[in-house]
Amino acid sequence: MKIAILGWGSLIWNPEILKFDKQNGWNEEGPILPIEFSRISRNGRITLVISKNGSMVQTLYSNSSESKLDNAIANLRKREGTNLKNIGYYSKDSDEFFPKDFEFKQNILDWICKKEIDAVIWTDLNENWKDITEDRIEYLRSLKDETKELAKEYIIKTPEQIKTVLRERIKKELNWK
Repeated sequence: MKIAILGWGSLIWNPEILKFDKQNGWNEEGPILPIEFSRISRNGRITLVISKNGSMVQTLYSNSSESKLDNAIANLRKREGTNLKNIGYYSKDSDEFFPKDFEFKQNILDWICKKEIDAVIWTDLNENWKDITEDRIEYLRSLKDETKELAKEYIIKTPEQIKTVLRERIKKELNWK
């Protein structure tokens, strides 16, 4: 089974234990999905997630080194330090999506039908921005020392093609390029 792993953030530049095709790396022609900096991670960084308010960007993908869907999902779950409910997938064989109510099914279907891929997996973390009116630029400005450096690194190392509205503001207002 050929399984694609979708990425748009740190999976690309910091795959850690992710089992993927290191020889061919990351292909820049993944599905178009709405992505934005809408999650505060455990270490205080603001990170990218699929968001209905996100910018439509072309994600990246790589082939998993795993040939069984369950193993590929378990590997991505472990890399992300999360649980199974936060790993999305689609399998052509069973025509099954998880989560079943995934809002952007058609984006995945439109993409996978053009590829010689049997299944696709992705990190499906929820947005957790506490107050939608809170300015994320001000949040980034308020970070201290190591947390600020981690946040800056994440934003700077995000693949260039992931051009979200907030990323463009960050580049302009904080000069994080």
